[in-house]
Amino acid sequence: MQTIDSIGGDLWIYDNNVLENIEGLDNIAPSSINNLNIYNNPLLADCEIVSICEYLLSPNGIVTIYNNATGCNNPEEVQEACLQIGIQDADMFHSAFASQQFVVHVYPNPGNGFVTIEYFLDKDVMVSLSILDYLGCQVDLLVNEKKLRGKYEVVSVASGLPEGVYYCRLQTGSKVKTGKIILIK
Repeated sequence: MQTIDSIGGDLWIYDNNVLENIEGLDNIAPSSINNLNIYNNPLLADCEIVSICEYLLSPNGIVTIYNNATGCNNPEEVQEACLQIGIQDADMFHSAFASQQFVVHVYPNPGNGFVTIEYFLDKDVMVSLSILDYLGCQVDLLVNEKKLRGKYEVVSVASGLPEGVYYCRLQTGSKVKTGKIILIK
C-alpha cells in the first residue's frame, strides 16, 4: 500500500457527503501544500491530523475551511482540536497564534482527576474561565478577575465530577473561546 506524502499544489477536500475523517492524508509534508481548501463536507468532523495541524501553524497560502461538521467547521476549530490531542506543542502554538486575542489549550485530554487549562492573552483584560457540563451549565468557576498580558495555567481538580464530556469556557471582554474536556475514571 502506498501513502501520499506530497501534494505539490493546492489540497482540495470538498462536496463529499460521506467523508468523516481525513486520516489517510496524515503523512503529507505540510510544506508541499500551497492552499488548503476543506468545505461542504457535512460529516467531516475530524480534521486534526499532523499534516493539517502543522500546515495551520505556518500556511503557505490561503486557508479555506467552512461548512463541515463541528470540529472541522473553521480554522479555529481545527487549531483547537490539534492542541487538544497534543499534535502541536504549546511553544510553537504560542508564537504562531500570539496575534490572536487569546487561545486555550487543555491537557491531558482525556483527563482523569485533573486537567490543566493553559491560555495566552495578548493584552490586559478581564478574564472569566469556567467549566461547563454538556448542557452548558457552569459546574466550576476557575478564574474571574483582570489578568495581565501573558501565559497562564490553571489546574482544575475534576475528581468530583462524573466521567463525561465537559467544556472550559474562556471569556475576555466580548470574546469567548471554548475547549472540550473529556473526563475518564
